[in-house]
Amino acid sequence: MDDLLYDVYKAYRAGLLGWAKAEAPQKEPRFPELLQQALEARIPEDLRQVVRAMWDTNKAGLEAARHGELEEAAELFQQSRDTIEAPETKREIALLGLSSLEAAQAYLDYRHRDFQGAQNRVFAAMDADLELERQYGYRVLQLHRIQAAHNFMRVHLRSKRPAEAMRLGGAIVGYLEGRRRDLPVHHTWNRNNLTFTNTLLSNMIAQVAKEAALALFDLENHEGWVPFYEGLQQNPELIDDAQVVHPKVFDWVKVRQARAQGDQTGYLKALIQFLTHTPQGISAIWYATLIDFMNDCATQPGEMAAQITKVLNADAKKWPNLHPYLKKRLDHPVEAHEFAGAQTPGVGAY
Repeated sequence: MDDLLYDVYKAYRAGLLGWAKAEAPQKEPRFPELLQQALEARIPEDLRQVVRAMWDTNKAGLEAARHGELEEAAELFQQSRDTIEAPETKREIALLGLSSLEAAQAYLDYRHRDFQGAQNRVFAAMDADLELERQYGYRVLQLHRIQAAHNFMRVHLRSKRPAEAMRLGGAIVGYLEGRRRDLPVHHTWNRNNLTFTNTLLSNMIAQVAKEAALALFDLENHEGWVPFYEGLQQNPELIDDAQVVHPKVFDWVKVRQARAQGDQTGYLKALIQFLTHTPQGISAIWYATLIDFMNDCATQPGEMAAQITKVLNADAKKWPNLHPYLKKRLDHPVEAHEFAGAQTPGVGAY
């Protein structure tokens, strides 16, 4: 077992060093740019200006709500709604405004603690997105619906419904990975329409997996990892390990599943594979997984586990780009079960 522990440590060092040498990823169009392209392909400039004005107003309303200026936010949202409901506004233009408006105004309801109202608005935004997808060819708006589902995951976490949140998070990752046919929120999903770059889909997968990885620290298996994994694997007949959108997250899933099953050898082998990846693009997931390993080492007897715990606690003070939540967790370093008197050969601070 000591050999495997040391191999995990070497994989950790390789991952960090590889990150320092990694080139910045090439920039690709993100959701706003793709939506803008779809807009330009569909409607003339004068109508695009109307849509952009509504979007700008909705964005200003959202920012006002975030800063606690709730009355100002309500006034801005009403301005946008007046344009949407004007008799001369065409259906397509109204839907484009409504999708943005309802998603933004849901946050205002949330600030007023009207959680049911917020949920209803998110569904209204998703309805507008779906009509734009099916009737007007805005396939990119399925991404907006997936983001709305991600927001539901966050609301469930904050509403103390962790199992529901984690099951939905797993479902989103599984859907984006092609491991399930639909999502458990809203309706009329079509995975075949997600004809976007792997980079774009990978970014969405990483966002959801990050939320899950951070939430798992405070959850028991039955309300955390188990529902996440159930959501991920909804349609086993679709699973093809050779077709993976986000290999790093896929390897993280293997680590978490082996750990949850108490398969120590499988867990360490999966860790070696995962940590060898650079943390680029998944730093919160990578560090969270490493902190789990630190905690596990601290409960193990033996010189190797003790020395790795000691070195990782020292290294953690210098980890770059560490998520604030993870910094808080490291304020009180994990103490090893048994510290060795001499340093284990080859194990030292980076």
